[in-house]
Amino acid sequence: MKKLIFTAAVASTMFLASCGASKKDALTYNDRIVNIGKEMGATSAMFLSQIDGHNVDSLKLAYGKFDAQAGTSLEECKNMKHFNKKSDFKDAAVEYFTSVKKLVDNEAKGIVGIMSKDSSQITEQDIS
Repeated sequence: MKKLIFTAAVASTMFLASCGASKKDALTYNDRIVNIGKEMGATSAMFLSQIDGHNVDSLKLAYGKFDAQAGTSLEECKNMKHFNKKSDFKDAAVEYFTSVKKLVDNEAKGIVGIMSKDSSQITEQDIS
């Protein structure tokens, strides 16, 4: 009888342990969010490298790619399912991508607007 109870306890413990998310699943989930951020980081770096003002067309092109990638990254992360009934990491990533998207829509757009102007067209408001 003791062997039967022990065997049942071990079997039920192993069954319950195998039902949850695995370490591999957690790493895959984490890697997906990190890769979304890396894609956005690459387009961000491309945009920032063009701010020197030497080529306005490249700046506008880089801004367009950065804007599109920020939107795509935000939507892709929002559409991810929770992991193991928890969403802490996903929520933090969505908050980060939302902040970056706001920066793209406000600050980066303003930079492109000012950098696209001829030096004679820049106003005091642009400088401030």
